[in-house]
Amino acid sequence: MGAVCDWYLTEAEAGRLLGRKRQPIKASTLYMDRSRVETHIRPLLGSRFVAALILADIEKMQTDIAAGKTAKPRGEGRGRATAGGKGAASRSVTTLHSIFAHAMRHGLIESNPATGVRKFPDQKKTRRLSRAEIFELNQALREFEPVGHPVGHPVGLAIVRLLVNRLRDWAPIGTNSLSNSMIVAGQDWDPIHTWARRTVSAVLR
Repeated sequence: MGAVCDWYLTEAEAGRLLGRKRQPIKASTLYMDRSRVETHIRPLLGSRFVAALILADIEKMQTDIAAGKTAKPRGEGRGRATAGGKGAASRSVTTLHSIFAHAMRHGLIESNPATGVRKFPDQKKTRRLSRAEIFELNQALREFEPVGHPVGHPVGLAIVRLLVNRLRDWAPIGTNSLSNSMIVAGQDWDPIHTWARRTVSAVLR
């Protein structure tokens, strides 16, 4: 198993392995893959023969990583502490599956032991803007007013998209209007510049 990981890292770094978009694997992706190999995959499976691995071995690796079996304290220098958790475990399985897939495609192994593994669900986090942040955005929107309609400006469009994510929760269910959604605690609260509100209303329709 360790030899297959070494082969993958060497070939990917040399640009000889193609990713999903049929382009050489990105340096950022390779960096994370190397980290998962050295931190989680190699310590748990590095000494095993790939041909002897079964689905249960991969799922046990995932469980061990989630439980913190490969966690390490923060060392000296710029390195950070290595924690376990379901997110790290799931991503490590994804990396391992990819390594096996490349090795299989190049004839190094006959099958992918990670095929069919039930991974932990991704724990995606949603962050919405606070009132203070909305007011700060208002000031930024005012600065961009001279350039015209925000949809015609890339920064303005990015800001509007952020606002939409927040305002969808405020708008009354079943309506597209923002007029009532800007009333908080019985008081009118209008932190959004007029032309920005019109744009957001149009996007919500």
